[in-house]
Amino acid sequence: MSEKAQPLLDLYRMAQTRRGMRGKSSVVDFPRLRGLLSSDSGTVAWTLDFGVDELGAPYCDVSASGSVCLQCQRTLTDFAYLVEINNRLSLVDADDDGTQLRHEPLIAEAAGKHALEIVEDELILAIPLVPVAPSSEPLGPATYVAEPVEKPNPFSVLKHLKSSV
Repeated sequence: MSEKAQPLLDLYRMAQTRRGMRGKSSVVDFPRLRGLLSSDSGTVAWTLDFGVDELGAPYCDVSASGSVCLQCQRTLTDFAYLVEINNRLSLVDADDDGTQLRHEPLIAEAAGKHALEIVEDELILAIPLVPVAPSSEPLGPATYVAEPVEKPNPFSVLKHLKSSV
């Protein structure tokens, strides 16, 4: 389902009523994530569960699992990377200082937020900075050995002066 077809969510209302959503989305539905991937193939199953904890703080549980295509930085070949996310986010206002948070923050904008934006943020954080395929072999030790270069001794002039005195 495209992001434009989804309504904006009132995150605090979703938490107060303990609502949840689930879906299955193609990688194409996540425009910011696509720039990190080597291919548009792949799907992600996701779940958002909202609620209020025992201290009265609203939260959002984000779960997602699926496979995305990354480029190995050792071999420069594509490989399937399995993404598995289970995070709890604390709902906060944009002007909240965040000192009392028990979990990572999710800014609850007054205008609302799309469900896929929340999932996409967590997917981006789950992608490794330098993707390396599990099957790739690490590079061996460096075989280049620098040959020593003979530098002239800067004090050789002084040695020559000493012998003349």
